[in-house]
Amino acid sequence: MSKKFMGAAALFFCISSAISANDEIKLPDFGNSANAGISERDEYYYALAFLRSMRNEGVLIEDPELVEYLRTLATRLSETSEKPEQSVGFFLINEDAFNAFAVPGGVIGVNSGLILQAAKESELASVLAHEIAHVTQKHAIRSMERTQKASLPVMLGTLALMAAASQSKSRSSSDAGQAVMVSGMALMQQLKINYTRDNEFEADRIGIRSLKRAGFDVNAMPAMFARMQSLYRTSSGNRVPQYLQTHPISATRVAEAKARALELGGKPIVERDYKFQLMRERVRVLQARDFPKLVNYYEATIAARGSLPGLYYGYAMALSYSGDHNKARSALQKVQFDASLPLAQRNLLGLSTRLLAFEIDERSKQTSSWIEGYGKLLNAHPRHRVIGMRFANALVNLADKASAGQAVEILRELSTAYESDPGVYELLARAYEISGQNARAAESYARASAYRGALEDSLAQLQNLTRRTDLSFYERSRVDALMAEITPIVLEIRERENRTGPAPNRQVRAGFDAAFGAGAALY
Repeated sequence: MSKKFMGAAALFFCISSAISANDEIKLPDFGNSANAGISERDEYYYALAFLRSMRNEGVLIEDPELVEYLRTLATRLSETSEKPEQSVGFFLINEDAFNAFAVPGGVIGVNSGLILQAAKESELASVLAHEIAHVTQKHAIRSMERTQKASLPVMLGTLALMAAASQSKSRSSSDAGQAVMVSGMALMQQLKINYTRDNEFEADRIGIRSLKRAGFDVNAMPAMFARMQSLYRTSSGNRVPQYLQTHPISATRVAEAKARALELGGKPIVERDYKFQLMRERVRVLQARDFPKLVNYYEATIAARGSLPGLYYGYAMALSYSGDHNKARSALQKVQFDASLPLAQRNLLGLSTRLLAFEIDERSKQTSSWIEGYGKLLNAHPRHRVIGMRFANALVNLADKASAGQAVEILRELSTAYESDPGVYELLARAYEISGQNARAAESYARASAYRGALEDSLAQLQNLTRRTDLSFYERSRVDALMAEITPIVLEIRERENRTGPAPNRQVRAGFDAAFGAGAALY
């Protein structure tokens, strides 16, 4: 079995470690599981199915700059966890409900609402550290192993659909999603997979130590707990927020978190977390629907709170999305950072504001300006994923052969540096299409499908590609090599699908078909 694609399919979403051109993607040690009932190979397939459902539902935020920010934050926390060798993958869900959750296989979902509710970076980090502790201590697996393993395929598939169905109010599969949620909630109650009180205290204890080692403010954990309780008290109809449904917070838990913070030398840290401030407002704008209303929000907030860099960044972005590009440029010029910051940090923050300036130029059709700007940045930072993806996407949007050809060159460089990144290959495929290189476009789409975990689809695309008569010798050789890597994995998946146990009920089946396609299996 190919380690390259097996590992890539499992770990392409793991933003806790950057992938460079020379990195080999390694599999977990499937042959030495510490679990009595669920193997690490089972965990891998559950995670793959879950993530595939999330991506198919289109509920993820895959903005390159936000992904890079979360990658950096997750790496900092993972490296200070109890098991730094554990692969932990984070993905960002476009949902304003306050929530984060971990599922088997080391996958952690973070709602955009969690970022918006955090007052500072340490508060966001405290929740992520808590979820990483759930993963490293295998709390979900322990809970699941108390149930019959025969029920697990149904449960995991239902769990994936419940999360996917709850994220959007406008999908055509909403009826099926509601059916899945109703039956899935009953199933969750029956199997009792929610974390126990002991699990929560253990994750708090381990998470806050990781928070301390990573250099964050340990007082942020009890502060975040208090914020959650406040949200519950002020929520409409006393409805329990999503996070508190699976992570109940008691007065004892808050008191213990405060005591641990004190034991760890919990002197409050004054954070200059400007990057967090910028990215929090970027999330706010990207998930907004009414931009004039958002502009009014920023104007009122700036008047009340002053000229914070993040507020002016979000204000400029919202103005541009509203079509007022000149005013957006004026607002962006007011984004000022502490002059005492280290030069490297100022350069990092300056990069974010320059990228937004080019976004504004692109949106206002000042083509020569953003082409020159992106080009200079990319020359200064070769193979930089955020700069390269933004530049290439803008070029592809021009929809002419010359620009698409330039995008192809940028993306081919990125595909070497980030060879397991599906977003790079999807954009590369679009660039190839516009430039008239249809065979290369089809190959890139197939690679993107493989790295997104849709291995059956990828194999079907490659088989269709081999029927073309215009493939060169080298193109055909690449396609054959790719098929040889993917085929053994697809065969194993098919074998596993034949061993999934009892069929789920009709409601779950209908919802699963809506998200995964008829004939798919809950595994």
